[in-house]
Amino acid sequence: MLTIESASLEDAPTMLDIQRRAFAKEGRRVGSLEDGQQIPPLAESLESIIEHIQTQTALVARDDERIVGAVRFGASSPIRRASSALWSSISATKAAALAPHSFKRWSGNWPK
Repeated sequence: MLTIESASLEDAPTMLDIQRRAFAKEGRRVGSLEDGQQIPPLAESLESIIEHIQTQTALVARDDERIVGAVRFGASSPIRRASSALWSSISATKAAALAPHSFKRWSGNWPK
């Protein structure tokens, strides 16, 4: 069953892996930026994701226990990142509606 819940610190390495896999094709297409750096989602550190989990809103989607997607955003900012094909089928509006600041857990079918 698909569930969406607040991310824990233990989820951070998997979230980073999903983010890097989700943006790998775009990174190859774009190549290096003008300053020689990778696109931000590929250059982000594990420490940055951990900090985000601790200070802002981070959610993971699980299929049973396996993390299949992640999304992070600030309390007053729009969705910052969406990773995996799961999130590509969900509008940012629906994800934000499912994830208020006090979000705990959701499971079931996506609302239409």
